[in-house]
Amino acid sequence: MNAARKGRLLVWSENVNITNVEWVQDRRGRCALELRLDGRSAHFDSSQRSSLLDRGIIAGISYLRSERRDLMLNPYVHGSYGPAINSEELVGCTDDAGVFTVFTEMCNAIRNGTWVAGARQPSAQPLSA
Repeated sequence: MNAARKGRLLVWSENVNITNVEWVQDRRGRCALELRLDGRSAHFDSSQRSSLLDRGIIAGISYLRSERRDLMLNPYVHGSYGPAINSEELVGCTDDAGVFTVFTEMCNAIRNGTWVAGARQPSAQPLSA
């Protein structure tokens, strides 16, 4: 397990460097999680497909349209999910435990009424399975 420390946040993760974690409101006023994975921007809406969430996967990694065709081998998904979910559905997704932990913390704060937009403090370690 490695620790990423760049920008404003330290998050433990086995697979990617997670930096610049913020809870934000999107243009529609919905709660979302923004961060960078290995320097790539990601925006995870609080509303996600349950078929992905049930497997610890969230969608929201940003790619240029020209990059998407080369992403069938997703660098942010390390598990095997076929045939239930095909590789095209996983483009823009991650199953990284550190990212899922930060996302879960945000969702819990929304449910508890404690969600406040802004940069997040360092997170400990991913939730154990």
